[in-house]
Amino acid sequence: MTDAPKAREPTDIILLVDESSSMASMGNEPKDAVADFLRIQQKETLDDWFDPDALYSIYTFSTTTKV
Repeated sequence: MTDAPKAREPTDIILLVDESSSMASMGNEPKDAVADFLRIQQKETLDDWFDPDALYSIYTFSTTTKV
């Protein structure tokens, strides 16, 4: 008799992105890095490596926080 597979714990992936003026010198690099991260996560999810039911939250901040 084999044990039933355990249910996966939900995965929360939270990104906190700095939009303050101190990031201006980096140009598009921060935005591109976030986009690359999300593309990699999507590919890995499709390859059944990561949790397809993961919840992604992106928060940005400068002088205030936006959801």
